[in-house]
Amino acid sequence: MKRREKNLGAVALAVFLSVTVCMPVSGRGTCSEASETDLPVAGGYTLTVKNNCDFDLYLRGADLSSRLVPDNQLLSAHGGSHQYQVPIPWTSGRIYGCWDDTSKMDIIGGKNAYTMKQHCGFVEMTLKAGGVLSSNITFVDAISLPMRIEAPGGSACTNGGSVTAAFNPADIVSKCPTKVLNNRACISAYYYCADFCRPGDRTCAAYCSKFDPVIKDCKAHYPGCNAGNAVTKDVYGCTPTSFFSSAAGEKYCAAINRGILESYDKQTNPKTFYPQGKPYNDYSALVHKTVGPIFGFPYDDYPSRLNQGGYLNCQASSQYILTFCPNRGKLIYSYLGDALSWTAWDGDVFRFSGTAEEEVVLRLEAVGDDARGRADLVVRGRDFQEKDRGELPLAVRLTLPHTGTYQVAVHNAAGGAKAYVGHSRLSIECSRNARDTLKPAHGVE
Repeated sequence: MKRREKNLGAVALAVFLSVTVCMPVSGRGTCSEASETDLPVAGGYTLTVKNNCDFDLYLRGADLSSRLVPDNQLLSAHGGSHQYQVPIPWTSGRIYGCWDDTSKMDIIGGKNAYTMKQHCGFVEMTLKAGGVLSSNITFVDAISLPMRIEAPGGSACTNGGSVTAAFNPADIVSKCPTKVLNNRACISAYYYCADFCRPGDRTCAAYCSKFDPVIKDCKAHYPGCNAGNAVTKDVYGCTPTSFFSSAAGEKYCAAINRGILESYDKQTNPKTFYPQGKPYNDYSALVHKTVGPIFGFPYDDYPSRLNQGGYLNCQASSQYILTFCPNRGKLIYSYLGDALSWTAWDGDVFRFSGTAEEEVVLRLEAVGDDARGRADLVVRGRDFQEKDRGELPLAVRLTLPHTGTYQVAVHNAAGGAKAYVGHSRLSIECSRNARDTLKPAHGVE
């Protein structure tokens, strides 16, 4: 089932979104409340949670009917971990890593979800018989902690069996365009306008009304844009009570958030999203610029082939690893090509600094199951060049010949063959510190 990530708190009733279960076609689902019981520890599926943050975390987890025990398990900073044996099925589960003690909040069946996100990082997870796994990272409501989800040894897994949202939390706090709560959580544009912007508040008035003229233009000049009385907040949240939550409205909701209403029917290239000089969702733009293809607003995966969501799904898996605060210098996401053409040339350039005799491995991998085509991965230094060409994944392994700056070029004009189109992930492993210096040279999207 194609999943649409929705704003989990936008419905006034007690609503909980399932990862794959308890979800209608529209993508918004409600689940019945269940009894408050605790899960047995023995037997089942191995779930490991690690804490690499600079501070302790309290670990909590629950599905529709049961809590993981021990509840509120303390994970110490710089390497604390805990392992659960989760029984199958485990339906619509959430795993939280909290910097505050939230033990008085009930979390069964998704209760207190929005409040929990002001104190915790979290992922969603469903398990079925045979190790069928559905999971994702989402920042639709708030962004706070970096994290990585993995299913080592799983078969037929999306995104290579691993999804990473790695970033510097201090950047999120300093660049948050909305409101920071509890010194860590940057609240989404929807919740900023829904919960914190009051009539007469000049601080947020412009931010929470900036799409009003765009919505008016949409209704007047775009066929099928039946937005009614919708306002800016309804676009930020693609709210269930508005046109922008409907099957007909999702493409308009995505286009307005991305600042490309004129391309509402041709949202094929993320390089065109969030154009300078146009009104767009600053919060989701920050998520994508800082983290990569992870949900920053509802319907952020429109159209689904863009793989904008942080999905990790497997047909068979035996273990799941969630790491809070993974190393943030290893991965950079970009997008190559125009999805309308398999021959369009596109390239991105990165740089890193390394030390003579340092061992370095650079890898270019596809993100998403339907991304295909050939590309080049080229590493250049002073009087020096190494490359790999062909179908992804690509890898260049080398011992750096000198201390200095190196250039990494990625492009999809691989010898006139079908060019790679889609999200890509550049990673670097090294024996010293080159990993921490890898960054885009210019204009990488």
